Amino acid sequence: DVTLNISMTSTIGIGSTKYDVKIYPNPVKNKLIVSTINQINCITILNTFGQVVNNMEKVSENQVINIENLPEGIYILHIKMQNGDRLTHKIMKQ
Repeated sequence: DVTLNISMTSTIGIGSTKYDVKIYPNPVKNKLIVSTINQINCITILNTFGQVVNNMEKVSENQVINIENLPEGIYILHIKMQNGDRLTHKIMKQ
């Protein structure tokens, strides 16, 4: 018999103790707000096919992202922090 011990570690994520990042409203209709006190390098929005539909650099603390031209559906928000850490969040466009 073989015994396999698996330990799980939590990854960096939205609302973690390391970063205070708020993404709202979700679901969103026109304007998505990414709010943080941490430094963000860039924000990338991907569709469900993995295609980049929006990419922003020089992000402010209360960044407003206009997504009114995107079709309704599910999108993935990738946030790259100043130190290189990456956060991922799912958003729904109505």
